[in-house]
Amino acid sequence: VILPEWLAYHYTVLPLRRLIVAVDPLSHMDPRPILDAYGSIGMNITVWMDEAAYWNASAIPHQNFSDYHELVHGRYKDNADPHGDYVKLKQHQNRQK
Repeated sequence: VILPEWLAYHYTVLPLRRLIVAVDPLSHMDPRPILDAYGSIGMNITVWMDEAAYWNASAIPHQNFSDYHELVHGRYKDNADPHGDYVKLKQHQNRQK
């Protein structure tokens, strides 16, 4: 439900005309029908469905995503002041829910 609103807003306000979308390999939804609608009005959209297109060999495998999330989360938490990056990260995560 959020993707169409996000696209409409950024298409109108920025104006966003180029978008690359990397689809989570564990996702249960396919965003292509929504993205195709915006492609038909002139937005240049590239969809990466194959995780090999954006997941390099040196990164932590997605099977250990929770470990990777904890690594990133800990990095922000340990290096941030009470009103710094960690707070911004938590606000961003809450908006994404």
